Amino acid sequence: MIKQSKGITLIALVITIIILLILAGISIQALTNTGLFSQASKAKKETQRAQVTEWLNLKLIEEQMNKPTGTAEEIIEATRTASDGNTELSKMGKDIVVDTNTSTIEDGEQVEVYFYVQVDEDVYKVDMTGAKFIREAGKIPSAIIDLSTTNTTTIDSITATITHIANESEIKISSCKWAYNTISSAIGTDESKYTGGTFDSKQQRITLSATTAGTYYLHVLTTDVTGRKVETISNAVTVQQLITEIKLNKTETNLEVGATETLTATISPSNASNKKITWTSSNTDVATVSEGTMIAVAEGTTTITATAQDGSNVQGKCTIKVENKILYLYNEGDECSDVTGGWVTKWEDASNGAGTGYWNTGTMRLNKESNKIIFTANSNYGYMGAILTTANKIDLSNYSTL
Repeated sequence: MIKQSKGITLIALVITIIILLILAGISIQALTNTGLFSQASKAKKETQRAQVTEWLNLKLIEEQMNKPTGTAEEIIEATRTASDGNTELSKMGKDIVVDTNTSTIEDGEQVEVYFYVQVDEDVYKVDMTGAKFIREAGKIPSAIIDLSTTNTTTIDSITATITHIANESEIKISSCKWAYNTISSAIGTDESKYTGGTFDSKQQRITLSATTAGTYYLHVLTTDVTGRKVETISNAVTVQQLITEIKLNKTETNLEVGATETLTATISPSNASNKKITWTSSNTDVATVSEGTMIAVAEGTTTITATAQDGSNVQGKCTIKVENKILYLYNEGDECSDVTGGWVTKWEDASNGAGTGYWNTGTMRLNKESNKIIFTANSNYGYMGAILTTANKIDLSNYSTL
């Protein structure tokens, strides 16, 4: 009962004090975040910053006295070494981090040699002008990745614009790196994994390319002066393997009017991402083509082309010569008294040789001899032999053909 009474008495005392404070016009809020407690915390932080700054400045002066003829690099390095792991400095905060090396690059620019010290969440910079508080470390850094495109090929490249964001803490650009690979998950903050390259400024454009088809990702490691690191991963980039060669089974061929033939295409390399091709004819009046199948239309020459659809513009070509079909008639000795004058494409005269000519109306005898139709004319032209073709436009419907 005695202990319980004491507990009740203490609670009553606290409540009484709060009531008195309220009556005096002092709110609870004034005692916490924006009031007395906040002011006390701020004063404490300012005192700590003054102590750390003074200690670092004294250490810098000490090393200047130790090395009166030393260079700036030697003095700053000696100050850094003396600060790292120092017992006195460690008493000024819970977490003390001193840069492992000095540097002359800041935000991608050449500056005087310096190093950083972090005490709890505060960052200090030490150079030959002295030590000074920079800012609170605050949030971890981050990066924005802007890709020019997410689709490319093994012979092309894309650009990526990377913007490193400090988030209340300076970026240590010399420690920011990138890697371009097929890993879609995070690779962590180990700098050795970022083999693509480094950065020279907070906003920088880099070129990305790959010689093997696949899905790629850009990994960016952003580091601030406090040593905080964060990885940013880009959207997926699809890299296609282009066609490098289209080889047709024929580079030239001959067809008779009305005949068909199918060309086949062999595509290299075998792992091409898009193997689709488009077939075209340079003269569709001579021959047409669809999916590699050609149809001879009329006498002449045309080129059949197979073109890759993947943007490589690789082509395979075949030259087609279309000739009129030669007709051979049966029934040796039949009369053609109804055949009127017309053109013949080729004829032979034993005395005059091969040529072209025109023959007139007349009764003729047709004889098959050595794959030639021999015309026996009853006119005064003598004996003429003609090879009839589809171009003759002669009605031969009464005669059978091979």
